[in-house]
Amino acid sequence: MDYISYSGVPRFLTRPKAFVVSMGKDATLSCQIIGNPIPLVSWEKDKLPIQTGGRFKMVEDDDLYRLTIYNLSLEDSGQYICRAKNTIGEAFAAVSIKVGEQTTVTESAPYFIQKPTSIRVIMGEDAMFKCIVQGSPPLAINWEKDGKHLGKLSDSNRIRIESQGEKNALKIQNTHLGDSGTYTCHAENPLGSSSAAAALMVDLPDSYIVKLITWLLGESDSCIDFACQKVAKGDCVTLGHCDRRKYEPIAKWPNSEHVTTGREPWLFL
Repeated sequence: MDYISYSGVPRFLTRPKAFVVSMGKDATLSCQIIGNPIPLVSWEKDKLPIQTGGRFKMVEDDDLYRLTIYNLSLEDSGQYICRAKNTIGEAFAAVSIKVGEQTTVTESAPYFIQKPTSIRVIMGEDAMFKCIVQGSPPLAINWEKDGKHLGKLSDSNRIRIESQGEKNALKIQNTHLGDSGTYTCHAENPLGSSSAAAALMVDLPDSYIVKLITWLLGESDSCIDFACQKVAKGDCVTLGHCDRRKYEPIAKWPNSEHVTTGREPWLFL
């Protein structure tokens, strides 16, 4: 889904996960929220507001919001609510924490704390997808583009996959038009799997020079420059009319599909 132009009421991309933990341990509730205007996020326990400080710590990192409770006690059991509000509307997510006296080991299938979000860049800029995945080990993470697996290293070091603990990132340097597409992060362990997808859109700069090489009958090859405006893929662009005599144009353009021949050159993106 495209979150680039998303605006409106706050929306939860990921919700906090319930915990069953033992006394003295720490617990972190995480959720990923989008909204435009950027929402104000607050936390509650049993309908009472939580203030950061002491054993409670609230952190905001871009669209990722976390509440960490240190040194849990039995009194920390209860219902916790993450509430997001902006000038357009409000949304909330509720979750329970149960604190017990006995040590409890809970195994779980992979789940996303932070999902990758869609990106729009200008050709030549870098792009990066980030995600945070938790789940019982062993946990395997891999990425795909339009259904095709991406290795740890590909395309002459231009595309890299980096992992650090529960954090995972796909970095694309010096983006090309052909990098546009849907990127999917897959997480898997023996208990199950989970996936999250996001789109990359690579735009042309506002001014781009198209080199059109024409063979004019009875004359030597000539190269003509045409300054073109930025257009969307699928649009048809008229490059211009350079000579009324018959010629066959050939256009050079990144990711172009075909060019018709005739009196007036056309380029299909």
